[in-house]
Amino acid sequence: MEREPADAVRLSPHDEEEWERLSGQFHFAAGHWLGFLFSPSSYEARIVRRRVAQVVEERGGALDVFVPDSPEALRGVLPWLLSPERKEAACVWVEGFFVDLTGKDAAPWVAAWDEVMLRANERREALRRHLRGGLVFAAPVGIKPRFREAAPDVWSSRAIVVELAGGMYLHDAMADIAIVPPMPEPPVERDEGEAAPDPDFWIAEAERRPPGTADRASALVEAAHGLQNARRSDDALVALSEAVETYRHLSQARPDVFLPDLAKNLARQSVLNVSLGQRDAARPSLQEAVGIFSALTESDPKTFSPLLTRTRFVLGLLEFEQYLTRGDVHGALKLAMWLRDLAADGDNAFLSALAWYTLGRAWNSIERPAEALDPLREARQRSATLAETGDRNAAALETAAIIQQGFALLDLRQTQDAERAYEEAFRRNEERGVAADIALQFLHGMLRFVQERFEDAFEVWQSALLDPRVQGTPLLQVMVWRMLGMVYARMHRFEDAERAIQRALELARSLGNNVEVNRILALLVQITQMRSNSAPR
Repeated sequence: MEREPADAVRLSPHDEEEWERLSGQFHFAAGHWLGFLFSPSSYEARIVRRRVAQVVEERGGALDVFVPDSPEALRGVLPWLLSPERKEAACVWVEGFFVDLTGKDAAPWVAAWDEVMLRANERREALRRHLRGGLVFAAPVGIKPRFREAAPDVWSSRAIVVELAGGMYLHDAMADIAIVPPMPEPPVERDEGEAAPDPDFWIAEAERRPPGTADRASALVEAAHGLQNARRSDDALVALSEAVETYRHLSQARPDVFLPDLAKNLARQSVLNVSLGQRDAARPSLQEAVGIFSALTESDPKTFSPLLTRTRFVLGLLEFEQYLTRGDVHGALKLAMWLRDLAADGDNAFLSALAWYTLGRAWNSIERPAEALDPLREARQRSATLAETGDRNAAALETAAIIQQGFALLDLRQTQDAERAYEEAFRRNEERGVAADIALQFLHGMLRFVQERFEDAFEVWQSALLDPRVQGTPLLQVMVWRMLGMVYARMHRFEDAERAIQRALELARSLGNNVEVNRILALLVQITQMRSNSAPR
């Protein structure tokens, strides 16, 4: 899926100059002409493509566009170019990018472009006679030398070559920043208006009761609830883990009585695992709980179906995070849509708000910020209604939705609106007594970068690198090192920039995240170009 640029989006100053050169071709060229456009990102290429279409339409013609979705499709471009339909086109545009196609290996695309250029070189006279207007090939900047090698005759003709530098700006840096906000705490079964238990009382009560008994397990559950509410999650997990093992033992003798308690507290245990960053440990607990609730739902759907839905939803959220970590944002989008439909089948208002938030995140991560805004507005409205009742999770989710809106607005280059989102989220965190929000810190760093306040941006990203949550999460480290590299480059500290980008590349490869690897490789090309352009002549 492509992220379409908004109308009237401006390129960087260098790229605007390159556009002026290309647009001049339409005013002065007569008959067939050839153009090459190289860009570090398909986003800028699409901006230029839309402008070309507008110029051609203003002159009474049409732009025929070929944008393949696979290397195999790219190989079929020559028959398409030589088809009768192309003969009268005012201009023909062939575009094939791989640096920002999710999960795609670059090698097949490079090989496909090599083959296309070899065949274009062989059929250059047939193309010249057949096409009466312009022919533009748009490709990643990194394979420009291969074009010269594969198609020397075409290259040496009177072709216009446009090379975009990219803004070092936003689009390639932003896509996965959108995954930063931590998953809001998964919901667990609690009575509305229930006060948090006194943990000290229930710890003492558990000590008083015999080990291995249901009475002790129930006291430990209450203690864990109170400890979690007091933000003592480590202690809560210890208490709840003992309760889970007790219920597991008891359920073997009395499954009809204790299996529901086991499943409910397995789900609660996973919540604590997630809050402590132990997502891998949370998954087996959730899977076991889903299995138990599935069996219980068959005999008593009214009681256990809502609990099954809730637990499946939380397990789906964990899988969603795994998709993003691997770089499979298309898989994450499909899963987010499934979560939305799953929540719609139930009557849990918080799950519904969280589902819309997750869908917004998915659209952001797939570089479709315009599509992200509506789900995020929906999540914000639903969570705001719940927050008015004093629901802390809903208040946190509302703030997270505002931050995600900020990322989407920033990716759409609506910087002032993004700044307002940042300020509102910052104010809400202050009101809630949240001292540090890593997602908000990332948004802050992106804002300062886009505003070209590079010293401020450097301070934000340097601080983020030292944050324990970043140090404990390799994907966040990739993002921070990538952004530090971009900031260093804009400060003309190119050696530091290359070291930072190389560190990001090592981490991304260790995660097997091809999206990040391709994005970082594209940034390396940009930084190398910037360094070359800044060298004394």
